[in-house]
Amino acid sequence: MQTAVLDATRLAIAVTLLFAGASKLLSPYPLAHGIRSAFNWTRAHLRASSYLARGIAVVEITASLLVASAWLLPIGLVSVGAVGAGVIVFTLVSMSRGARVSCGCFGESSGKPAGVPNLLAGVAFVGVAALLLVLDRGAGADPALLLALTAILAVAAAMVRHRAELLRPYARHFKSFAK
Repeated sequence: MQTAVLDATRLAIAVTLLFAGASKLLSPYPLAHGIRSAFNWTRAHLRASSYLARGIAVVEITASLLVASAWLLPIGLVSVGAVGAGVIVFTLVSMSRGARVSCGCFGESSGKPAGVPNLLAGVAFVGVAALLLVLDRGAGADPALLLALTAILAVAAAMVRHRAELLRPYARHFKSFAK
């Protein structure tokens, strides 16, 4: 029972970070704008901030794959904790300065401003990573199964999230016949 819960927790973390990291990799500018606004980096070029956002995305994707595969699990969990700490710092700085900036968590610029939910998510990442570091030895489910499930669920989440854009070319086929 405990092993199944640990595997499910690792899977949830891996899917979330893979989806978030891939979204930032494809669309780094919302996070780049958020970083510039929160830390008041008005002199920093947007391109430099976008490189930082892409670097954060690479860390998230790497942590996701390490946690899902249980290969170098402690390093993956420390990376998850670092991502959570980054979310906490970003949120606290933006809240303390009164900056109402989108967190750019999933590559979106029109999201809600960083706030208490982001702070709680960061604390959850740090806490769960620390708990898994103590409890999980990576001896649960087959790593290939967890990696495959991580990829499938992240793609499914992306498809659900962007279903309007995916279905737009086919809209003429779904029009109602009623007038």
